[in-house]
Amino acid sequence: MVLLQQNTKTMKNALIRRQYDMFEMIEAFKVKRGAAFAVGSRGATLFAANSANVTAMRGAGAGQLSGSGEYHGGTSSKRFWYGELKEDLTAIRDTAVSIAEAEDTPDFDDSFRMPRGSGYGVMATAARSFLADAAPHQALFVEFELPANFLTDLAGDLAEFEKAEDKQDDGLLGQVGGTANLAALSNQGMKIRKQLQAIVRNKFKASPAVLAEWETAQHIASAPGPVLPVTPTP
Repeated sequence: MVLLQQNTKTMKNALIRRQYDMFEMIEAFKVKRGAAFAVGSRGATLFAANSANVTAMRGAGAGQLSGSGEYHGGTSSKRFWYGELKEDLTAIRDTAVSIAEAEDTPDFDDSFRMPRGSGYGVMATAARSFLADAAPHQALFVEFELPANFLTDLAGDLAEFEKAEDKQDDGLLGQVGGTANLAALSNQGMKIRKQLQAIVRNKFKASPAVLAEWETAQHIASAPGPVLPVTPTP
């Protein structure tokens, strides 16, 4: 199901890309032939609408790219701070085990068990638990040579981890929002194209060369077909 969703999204994005290329071609046709349409005419208005739509699609595409970069940047940052948290918790856990043995309190280290699984969420939850449970015993941990600021370091690493998680979420929302906006603009562009088809063909019906330019401009390229294996010549 996930693969199907990914393939569907890829196909949709590829179609929008081909439609956008066609809108750019219509814009080029307008630059060359737009003077034939009177100011305020339906044809001139529609060509202006296509120009505005192309500009909006460029902006939405940049927004999508920005969202994608923020998402992946957040992912990399979160992975780094996950490693920092794991290192912090491992040090506290190992020290708690030593304290339990030295102080003959076998239950002491029960509050400092490493989380099962490697998910980001469970690591953050464990870090919050370690912070709360270690605070009353901070001096004891320091006696076992953990840095005096070990809880401050853990709290800072947790804050950075959560910040990276927020950045990733914001980036994903930006990426999804950019894609949705592009799809809406592409649909609007297709409506503009449909109206222009009749108008341009009527306007230049006596000019086959200009009509040929228009047909090229308003044509949407076909999706590339599958690459077939080449059978070697015997």
